[in-house]
Amino acid sequence: TIDSIVQTLSYDVGYECFVSTSISGSNFTAGTYSISVAGADAAGNSMPTPDTSASIEIFSEYSTTLYSETDTRTSEEKPTTNYDGAEHLYIGASSSGRGRTYISFDVSTFEGREIQSATLTVYAMSGTCHSSFNNTDCSHDLGAEVYEILTDWDATALTWNTASSYDDTTVIDNTTINEAYGGGGSYTFNVTSLVQTWADGTNYGLLLKADSTGESTSSQVDVTLGASESSSPARLDFTYR
Repeated sequence: TIDSIVQTLSYDVGYECFVSTSISGSNFTAGTYSISVAGADAAGNSMPTPDTSASIEIFSEYSTTLYSETDTRTSEEKPTTNYDGAEHLYIGASSSGRGRTYISFDVSTFEGREIQSATLTVYAMSGTCHSSFNNTDCSHDLGAEVYEILTDWDATALTWNTASSYDDTTVIDNTTINEAYGGGGSYTFNVTSLVQTWADGTNYGLLLKADSTGESTSSQVDVTLGASESSSPARLDFTYR
């Protein structure tokens, strides 16, 4: 902004101008500030009034961490079973069917805010390979994807048969859960665009599921994740202004 002001001044007076000072500091609060630039000749004689000015707006950025408010999983193998209250979530597939995870965060107090960045972290507790070789044939990893849920859902009633619809045309982000069999650790997803949608007033949570390879029943790899009832629930870290 300072550079553009000086360029304007250079154009106005017909000579190349330079900035000899800069504006810096940590005591600025959010708000609009006016900056004026006055010209001076080589002898130090300044013009009586500023030659040009501009306004700049300063925003304050904040960071916060939320943990899942509600979550549950669904199982194609048991399509009418509700798993609310279980300590573990689930994604992947066995020979009997697929499993998916539903997670929501309460961001109502941040509605109307501009989201600068947002990261979802989930914790893989363990993994299983349902193969005919006593769970030893599991050299491949499990791809995991995040999607936006489009309709309301109730964790106490959700089942595979009553699952909410989601936007299957857009993968918010994806990652690979390494060595799912016997694995563990934390995995992150960039969900900035999704959290901005929530902050804009539309929040039905997110769906976490395996990719098309991982959801194939021939793949037979699944991963259990920490639920809100566990010591390692899903976490959302984001900055906003």
